[in-house]
Amino acid sequence: MKNIVAILFSLFIFQLCIGQVGINILIPDSSAVLHLEAKDKGFLPPRLTTFQRDNIVRPAAGLLIFNKTDSTMQFWNGRCWLRTYQRNCDECEFLMSLSTSSASIDRTSTDSAFTDISVEQTSGSRQTISLITLAGLPSGVTVYLDTSSIDSAGTTRLHVGASIFAPAGTYPIIIQAICGSNIRLQVFTVTIEPCIFVNLTADAVNYDLQLVNGLPGPGTPICVVINISSGANVTSAISSSPAYKNGNLDTRSHVGILNNGNILARGGDGAYGGGLSGFPPGAAGEAGGVAIDMSCKTTIINNGYIFGGGSGGGSVGLSFSFSIPIIGGSLTIGAGLGGGGGSANGQGGAAPSGSVIGVFEDGDDATGTVTSVPGNGGIVGAPIVIPISAASITITPSGGGGNGGGFGVSGAPGYLDLTLSFSITIPFVGTITVPIPIPGGLVPAFGPVSGPPGNAIKRNSNVLFGLTDGIYSTSFIKGNVGP
Repeated sequence: MKNIVAILFSLFIFQLCIGQVGINILIPDSSAVLHLEAKDKGFLPPRLTTFQRDNIVRPAAGLLIFNKTDSTMQFWNGRCWLRTYQRNCDECEFLMSLSTSSASIDRTSTDSAFTDISVEQTSGSRQTISLITLAGLPSGVTVYLDTSSIDSAGTTRLHVGASIFAPAGTYPIIIQAICGSNIRLQVFTVTIEPCIFVNLTADAVNYDLQLVNGLPGPGTPICVVINISSGANVTSAISSSPAYKNGNLDTRSHVGILNNGNILARGGDGAYGGGLSGFPPGAAGEAGGVAIDMSCKTTIINNGYIFGGGSGGGSVGLSFSFSIPIIGGSLTIGAGLGGGGGSANGQGGAAPSGSVIGVFEDGDDATGTVTSVPGNGGIVGAPIVIPISAASITITPSGGGGNGGGFGVSGAPGYLDLTLSFSITIPFVGTITVPIPIPGGLVPAFGPVSGPPGNAIKRNSNVLFGLTDGIYSTSFIKGNVGP
């Protein structure tokens, strides 16, 4: 036994003499100063925090430690402490984190989601950290960063938005940060919850989305998309009711209207003629109808037609009594013109009922469909002779009732002028014609201004996406879009 110990001691002294040390190995590798061998143990270098490491006085180049602060092996290269995978002191090392890694968009309470991205450079010369997003997202989903570059350390926000028409699903978004040759990746996952889908393929009158489809009312906010197919006509029977309305949905709901068809409000009726006592100076034409009436947040993509109703034309009239020259007596004359109907399908103002000596002309009805032509007001111009015994009264009117307005346009007021003359034939004398004076201020007569045209879209103070407020007169939208 003593001999074995002596031999081992001699080998150890020999290794020291030749500049090598082996632990758990008799003959260390010839290239190693220190050769360690173990099957159940490891090499444990000094373990220091960053603070302790930085307090080492004059560290020798190659000095090796384990940094407890960031859990890496580090060595001093004569200029800086490097992690074992770093190449030089200027190489950018940085940390990256997200405030949250996932979010949901329900498109009722929120149409967007976000996460805050924080980056901090931990070593290397001060550098800019650039950020980009990588994602395969469907149409209707958008992504953007508040800023795409940060100087060494800071925070930016990633925004994800989903329109009501975006397909439901879960979508990963990769956030890539680059500093020098180093790259960090984080994944933000967004779940877009589904909406109710309604497909309208047939014509409809006074369509109520909530009522027709049995959708929940107040207390249950929902997300619903309606697709109005090409060729489908959504109209109104009367101008006081909209062609389409969201209905009695919860005010927190969100409706998407994908319109490929025709949403056409009814035009206002032309003003009517009246009795002599109530008709002059005429009446205002009826207001036009609303095409789309909102009751909650709404997004619209319009590939078809959205037309507010035109208001009806105003009527105009006058009446007065006068004394009949030569033969005596008095006569009451009435003259009136009905207004034309507004687009679409507004009815022309009708003549009064009853037996009255005078001139009354109805306004014309407007036609229907997207090519609707508004009705003209009643027109007069030719003299009218009224026989009275051996004499006659000639009424020579000129003017017309107000024309109805086209889609989204006001109807016109009416205008009327006339002259009167009395004619009598006397034997052996001939025909005597005497002008009849009309009381001052009665002619020319101007009817009142018509009611307003109907909105293409009436927001009712709700949020509208897809169109801005304003008065439209385009091929596809006619009328006011607004409050």
